[in-house]
Amino acid sequence: MRRIKVALLATGVIASIAFTVLPVTPSTTMALSNGTILLALLAAIIGLQRVDRSQRSFRRRIAMGLGLLLLAELASWGAAQTAAGDSILPAVLSMLSVLPFALAATAVSVNDPDRDRAARLDAAILCLVGGLITWHLLLQPAIDDARITGIELVAALTHPVIDVLLMGLVLRLLFSGVLDNRARWLFSAGIVLLVVSDAVLRWQLLRHWSQPGSAVDLVRLIGLVLLGASAMEARTPRYRPPTQGTHLDRWRLVVILSAVLLPQVVLAVQFATRDLPGSQTLRIAGAVASATVTLVAIRMWGMLGQARRLEAQRGAQRFSALIHHSSDAIFLADRDGFVMYASPSVSAILGAAPDECVGVSLAALLIDDHHTGLSARFDALTETVPGTTMDIGGRFTHCSGLERAFEGTVRNLLDDRNVHAMVVTLRDITARRELEAQLERRAFHDELTGLANRSLFSDRLSHGLRRASRRRVPAMAVLFIDLDDFKAINDGMGHTTGDALLIQVAERIRVCLRPGDSVARFGGDEFAVLLEDVPSETHATEVARRILEMLQMPMKVHDLEIGMPASIGVALFADDSTVEDMLRDADIAMYSAKARGKGCVVVFDEALRTLAEQRLALKVRLPEALRSGQFRVVYQPIQLVRDQELYGFEALIRWDHPERGVMAPDDFIAVAEETGLIVEIGRWVLEEACRQAVIWNQRSQRRLTMNVNVSAVQLHRRGFIADVRRALTTTGFDPELLTIEITESVLVEHEQVEDALHQLRAMGVHIAIDDFGTGYSSLAYLQRFPVSSVKVDRAFIAQLAEGREPALVRSILAVAEALSLTTVAEGVETDEQLQILDGLDCRLAQGFFLNVPQTPESIDELLLELDGWSGRLDQSRRPARGVDLTNDAAIAPIAATTAATANAR
Repeated sequence: MRRIKVALLATGVIASIAFTVLPVTPSTTMALSNGTILLALLAAIIGLQRVDRSQRSFRRRIAMGLGLLLLAELASWGAAQTAAGDSILPAVLSMLSVLPFALAATAVSVNDPDRDRAARLDAAILCLVGGLITWHLLLQPAIDDARITGIELVAALTHPVIDVLLMGLVLRLLFSGVLDNRARWLFSAGIVLLVVSDAVLRWQLLRHWSQPGSAVDLVRLIGLVLLGASAMEARTPRYRPPTQGTHLDRWRLVVILSAVLLPQVVLAVQFATRDLPGSQTLRIAGAVASATVTLVAIRMWGMLGQARRLEAQRGAQRFSALIHHSSDAIFLADRDGFVMYASPSVSAILGAAPDECVGVSLAALLIDDHHTGLSARFDALTETVPGTTMDIGGRFTHCSGLERAFEGTVRNLLDDRNVHAMVVTLRDITARRELEAQLERRAFHDELTGLANRSLFSDRLSHGLRRASRRRVPAMAVLFIDLDDFKAINDGMGHTTGDALLIQVAERIRVCLRPGDSVARFGGDEFAVLLEDVPSETHATEVARRILEMLQMPMKVHDLEIGMPASIGVALFADDSTVEDMLRDADIAMYSAKARGKGCVVVFDEALRTLAEQRLALKVRLPEALRSGQFRVVYQPIQLVRDQELYGFEALIRWDHPERGVMAPDDFIAVAEETGLIVEIGRWVLEEACRQAVIWNQRSQRRLTMNVNVSAVQLHRRGFIADVRRALTTTGFDPELLTIEITESVLVEHEQVEDALHQLRAMGVHIAIDDFGTGYSSLAYLQRFPVSSVKVDRAFIAQLAEGREPALVRSILAVAEALSLTTVAEGVETDEQLQILDGLDCRLAQGFFLNVPQTPESIDELLLELDGWSGRLDQSRRPARGVDLTNDAAIAPIAATTAATANAR
């Protein structure tokens, strides 16, 4: 079919061109001109047959118009052949042919009244202007031409007017909207070419310029071909409203505004060239000018109204889009609170269809959280000033049966003529409430144990202090609980085990309290208890001891039974107590319990505050002491028990405090570990001891060993092995003569220290367990770790002088011998103890009876004397040497009494 259409269209165009090129004869006119019209008619008939009945109206009218036009041409040709030039039939048929074309132009219905009204006005304006031009160029000359009379004059006047009206219909079609295929363009172009060629031809006839076969005939024939081609399109033109302004609309506005000026131009020309009183053109131009101005005014007013309606429509569409896409549920309720409209979001929030809510009272849908019902509040709002807004909140029952939370507003728009309702906006805040509750719980509760955290505990303590201040009786107490050596369990058995243990500890503490008491976890292994209405200090300490007993009872964690000793500090209420005071005092008391051996309860007093202040002062002075060289190392000799020959030394640090004098390690080592300065201090002590040992080994005839105490903090530091290697390399000290002393508690954290101890032993350095028997004594530790020697604690040695059976010391020595470990007895203070140790085959000993810690200069003198003596040391000179070499007035009394009040380190 496409080929047929192209062939017919091409044949028609070729025939039209040939008609203008070939000489005009009756045969060429018959064959080419009428043949071209016949081809266009044939194309319309073919198009008519291709479509169903619903689409034939447009094509049928085009075919009828072409058929009438062909009959008019044939009648005109026949009249010419028979010399009947005055025949009225061709003119009538030609005018009648325009009618089907006009009906075809109106076959497309426009469903947009505003746009169709605007198109009609624009087309009318252009028709008036076109009519003025037609009058000026065609009608007025035809009337003035005396040679045109009768039927010719009627045709000359009627046919142009019909053409103008047909052009108006086409313009209305173009201005009404956008059509969806080529039929619109082909039909419109064909009508325009047909009307323009007809007007030009009539203008030429009036001036006797017409000549058959001119370009005007070519334009006319091509227009007819385009009309036939439009009927062959597969679809009938349909109206499709434009979504936005098009390029054609902009040109349309330009054309309309330009057309308004044309009558004024004609008037100006008439004023300049014609006789004004008798000019018909002047009157017609004036009428057309008035009519066009009136139509333009109507058009502008319509455009303004259309713009207003469009803006209102867009506003309504935007509002509707907001309503339909809003996540909030929006209701319109009447004065009595009954729903008149519900937005689509109601389905997502309430779980019910919007239609189901219409006619239902809002009070029946919602559960009010306020003291008064929603109905009463709505009634009160209706009496307020229009525009007043009321906040509401509460719960509603979802269709699933679950209650959910909501919040929203109610606005009184009853007096608004566009709304005339109460506007209710609701949003589901269930998820937000749950999140807020979760965040609040996390902010004030410990996530692991569920207990209160420090913030909530401090708040409760603050409220308790205010109540206690008002009532004066009974008072309140704060218990600060710290688990003893929990870090060793957490690191050695894993954090999972540690967390499970903390959960059980929290439950054990809770069981020991009354319902009104509070317990909190401050983090790590620290817990706090708030006891209100405490009748006496005794009651607080009894609760604390009950907690200790519960914690020491075995707790089953991952198939393990673990007892968890703790240290508890107690702070009692005072009239001027603050939250910070009570927490600080309880913390100080807890640290005092730790210092007293752990696993006990200490009640805060002012003496503890003084100790805490001193401890803080030490923390502040430690860095300066390290920088200014206030530390020094003294050395206590270690001797063979049997012959009391010098075997080596233990390096012991002293702090020459500018205010407190000489301080022993027990007074500041714990503080140094807390601040981390123990690493620097320990590195300095190690290098100083190795350097001094090298000097003494060079001067002495014997191989003297050197024992250096190492903190657990140092062992956990990755650079410790490098520090030992550097000290040995720098000083040139033999690793086999160096012994590192560690406590038994360090071995519990075996995962961190095991590798370090093996590296030390691989270097040749010996390892000794200090204070053996007082900590976590275990044969498994002695077998697992590369231990070289054990040092029997002074507490066991002190029992040897009391006449007791030395069974425990004998057992320790037996275990050491079985494991091939060297034993060193610490704190030997009497000759009787030394004799018993000799009888038990203890190899080495140290203590005040043998020698006190001394300065390097005093050791130099000791070595000189020993090199000149053989056998035992002069016991008579030993006390004097002790007095001279240490803290003068302090050491002599200590040497004369027991070691219970002295420090061997």
